[in-house]
Amino acid sequence: MVTRGPIGIALAFAAALLPGPLQGIPAGLKAEKGATKERPIRLRTRTFVPAPNIKPRVARSFRMTVAEARPLHYLIQFDAPITEATLEALRAAGAVPLRVVPDNALAIAVPASFEASTIAGARWIGSLLPDDKISADTREDLSFVTPSHPFTIVEFFPDTSATESSDAVVAAGAVPIEIPGLPGHVRIVRTDAAVISALSDNDSVAWIFPGGREITSGQPVMLCEGLVDRAGIVAPFATEGDGWDGPGLNSTRLGFFFQTASNDLPASVQAAEIGRAMREWSRYVAVDWTQSPDQWTPRSVTLLWGPTNHGDGYPFAPNVLAHTFFPAPPGWEPLAGDVHFNDEFTWGASQPGAYDVFSVALHELGHALGLNHSSSPDAVMYPSYQGIVTGLGALDVATVRTLYRSRSAAVLPDGWQAGDIGAVSIEGSVTTSAAAIVLSASGADVWSTSDAFTFASHPLTGDGDVVARVDWLQQVHRWSKAGVMVRDSRDPASAHAFMFVSGEKGLAFQRRRVERGVSYSTEAVAGRAPAWVRLSRRGNRFTAYTSEDGSVWSVIGGDTISMGATVEAGIALTSHDAGAAATAQFSSIAVTPLTEWSDAEIGAVGLSGSAVIRNDRIDVIGAGADIWGSADAFHFAWRPLWGDGEIVARLTRLDRTQAWTKAGVMIRASRDAGAPHAFMLVSAGKGYAFQRRSTADSGSVHTPGGNGAAPAWVRLVRKGDMFSAYVSSDGMTWRLVGVERIKMGTGVMAGLAVSSHLATARSKAVFERVRATSS
Repeated sequence: MVTRGPIGIALAFAAALLPGPLQGIPAGLKAEKGATKERPIRLRTRTFVPAPNIKPRVARSFRMTVAEARPLHYLIQFDAPITEATLEALRAAGAVPLRVVPDNALAIAVPASFEASTIAGARWIGSLLPDDKISADTREDLSFVTPSHPFTIVEFFPDTSATESSDAVVAAGAVPIEIPGLPGHVRIVRTDAAVISALSDNDSVAWIFPGGREITSGQPVMLCEGLVDRAGIVAPFATEGDGWDGPGLNSTRLGFFFQTASNDLPASVQAAEIGRAMREWSRYVAVDWTQSPDQWTPRSVTLLWGPTNHGDGYPFAPNVLAHTFFPAPPGWEPLAGDVHFNDEFTWGASQPGAYDVFSVALHELGHALGLNHSSSPDAVMYPSYQGIVTGLGALDVATVRTLYRSRSAAVLPDGWQAGDIGAVSIEGSVTTSAAAIVLSASGADVWSTSDAFTFASHPLTGDGDVVARVDWLQQVHRWSKAGVMVRDSRDPASAHAFMFVSGEKGLAFQRRRVERGVSYSTEAVAGRAPAWVRLSRRGNRFTAYTSEDGSVWSVIGGDTISMGATVEAGIALTSHDAGAAATAQFSSIAVTPLTEWSDAEIGAVGLSGSAVIRNDRIDVIGAGADIWGSADAFHFAWRPLWGDGEIVARLTRLDRTQAWTKAGVMIRASRDAGAPHAFMLVSAGKGYAFQRRSTADSGSVHTPGGNGAAPAWVRLVRKGDMFSAYVSSDGMTWRLVGVERIKMGTGVMAGLAVSSHLATARSKAVFERVRATSS
């Protein structure tokens, strides 16, 4: 949570326990099943599994015996995740819940009369040790004669008053440094070993960490409360949980949904800045983001701008810029991971006088991934809004890599495998990054009756395509080869098709038609890496292509090769020298079965849509002002279509929001709002029509197709640059509506389009008997 104070931005720590619903969880939330009783306490200084010291229902098994003028502070751990009933039981016993500590623990303030044995499920209670309160960065500062950070921030537990915190600092031998807007339970002192030691012994002190550059430069101090859990705010002295991927270092895929936007800048700019922040985290760990259909989708981060009371039961505390909810578990759906921005402040994109969307989002998305704060002022996750930042710090990267698998690890995407085929003298290797795969390989050749090379592949069942860009090739021979391959098996003598770029011999299509047979070659054009290469399979017919840009493809050659229903498709490299290894980088790699569908918004739709695919039935929900003019706004479900082909569907239902609500089959050059396309549609009240845009960003053309409504059959056929549109009542007898010449690349998108004709409402269309095929 990032906050603003009277001067610029100031500390955001709540001055006392957060009231009302912020203390607990939504009404009716039940305890999670299958909870493990022995869970660790995760502190920044150590992680330990405490031995139980509370005997339930045994009077005075743990009771405070020291009379104190103010409450004492303890950690208490439970057998299961904390629920509203747990919090109510603590309050009934006189305890005040203050902060959340993973796993299943709380920091609490208790009176001398407190009896832990009365709390159902309590298994352990104990105090923070003085060493638990001092951050590693502060310890490092104290090891130098001249500390790197001359000022230290001391956070007391939030039930500590301003007078009590000030008196404690004075008693430790320091003078509190007054900062405008500083909450009463947070103090700043000059870095001094004796003062810090004395303060760490104080029961009311929770956490001690370095002050940032804001203090030394005279700028306002800007701090963030931290992660929101179902039971409150996660303690500053606590470390991270396991993240979305659970224990261990794994990959994960998260959704995201933009619910509302700030009025301070265009929604598209906000989405772009937040997308940039998502990509920054994904540069370093295997976390991928996909857009969700709504805010209720599990494992999805909903992002919204709202006022103080914005409907989540957790109103912004004074001066808070944003807050973020803990991942699930232990966070609860649908709020788990959600990021809420306070729209009562001014937001901008690298603009003076406004709070930077990218910088705040980068910090808050760290929380959404499960990170607590860093005590290093050089980290993005330091609990201070630091103004405009350009990216993550080294400590941010190191910390998030303790939760998720590193992107730089040599781990292939799910379903992929890599290894050497045939007799190689030097073992091949594979290195992955967020955007590319690098292969290193030896091997005499891929040729004749047996091969020797390195192959990274994914199973492909039925028809499909494999595409890649060979970014560079470090050759050791003029016939070093790097490209895409479809292979019947991993046997060295297997039948295969191989489209590659060589070291000095240009691009070629080579293949072995039968197992242990000879190899054949079709040499194409001169060229070297970088080069786009592609293979397509249609039955037992294999076609090889190359391209300058990955959009417009040229056929190199084709052949009939007998292979099984399921083959291996991927990227291959051979050095053509048994005693040396070549290296090549591949990007934009895609193994695409023809049965694979995708969906997305095209243009500025106003409301997000969705698509549900059930074999040959597809339900598409879409908003958007129209598919017309020079730019479109609609929801599109599509699959790749290479070369000539057609798409056919029966539209059985179309919900009307306007007379010009539209649904039908479309072939489209790209996802750009102004892309060339052909669209055979059924409207809600204006009959059938063939509409199209022949060049990018130009106006649209309309050919009426007569009166009619759903249910109806619609069809588009592509032959070269000619597109023909048809309508039918039975799917057998077709009536031609129109023909248009539209120049598109070899690879296009063939699918189903829905526009409600309103930016503020959605329409649902149901398509059956959907078929998109290449000819």
